[in-house]
Amino acid sequence: MVASALALVLALAFGLLSTLPVAAEVPTSNPLADRYFFIPPGTPARAQVSAWATTRPADASLIERIATQPTAIWLGHEYVAQGYVSSMVKKAAVQKALPVFVTYFLPHRDCGAYSAGGAESPADYERWVREIADAIGSNRVAIIVEPDALSELGCWGPTLGRQQIALIRYSVIAFSRLPHAAVYIDAGNRPLGNEWISTMALKLREAGIAHARGFAVNVANYGSVPAETTYGRRLLAALHGSWHFVIDTSRDGRGWAPGYPWCNPPGRGLGPPPTASTHEPLVDAYLWIKLPGSSDGPCNGGPPAGQWWPDQALQLAKNAVSPAP
Repeated sequence: MVASALALVLALAFGLLSTLPVAAEVPTSNPLADRYFFIPPGTPARAQVSAWATTRPADASLIERIATQPTAIWLGHEYVAQGYVSSMVKKAAVQKALPVFVTYFLPHRDCGAYSAGGAESPADYERWVREIADAIGSNRVAIIVEPDALSELGCWGPTLGRQQIALIRYSVIAFSRLPHAAVYIDAGNRPLGNEWISTMALKLREAGIAHARGFAVNVANYGSVPAETTYGRRLLAALHGSWHFVIDTSRDGRGWAPGYPWCNPPGRGLGPPPTASTHEPLVDAYLWIKLPGSSDGPCNGGPPAGQWWPDQALQLAKNAVSPAP
């Protein structure tokens, strides 16, 4: 009752939806267990394998390490909402696989940095969320909600920051209504620092963690499984709840580079492949949320954020660490 009332206050305060969805109960068992994760068709990695098959067969074989693994489907544009999600859900059903979606469309996304963009207004964002929820329906999915958003709240100022939290909360509640959606709110990564634990726990509560399965760590970053597991455990202790978390292991095989550079650091490698068999009761799955080979931005020789970068993909594949630690 308290959580629902707070959600309504936030919605009214920032002119959000006139009708706020009612959240479903959070499942106690791992909703990702015994699931085959969906491999989206037509990925840049698969296209690269085909392009190099004749001229660079050894490199094509290395890129197969990426092309054959399940990766998340990022939803970050107006035109990839209902129709696109419906298509991916249907294709996943044919494979009898569970798709992993990432919502990345908040207004003022990425604080105007390399991945700037997002919805034009809160109303546009809410409509977009509703379309995605309608497209998913009763299908089994996992949803990672708004990478970096809670970690970057400080750049927006108090008023806009509260609006962002309210929008995240709205989406979490909307997706939690779906009968078979496992919802995880992005919670940053370990290099944010020890003092960040209590702050992130507070932000997660405000963003609706009560309605979610849990949170995600290391999204599009490079922290090792042991380091990010420790971060997740400490965050759970600060939350004082029974949530779980997932870890993005797509590029964490070599851990962070010295100094924790986040933008295309050299010498990194693929991490453990996606699996729900983590041997860690609090970790629901290792997932490849960031597509390996997708640039972080125009730094260290990379193309714009989100673009496929064959050289980085090849480096990650060469430095891969296959088994989970």
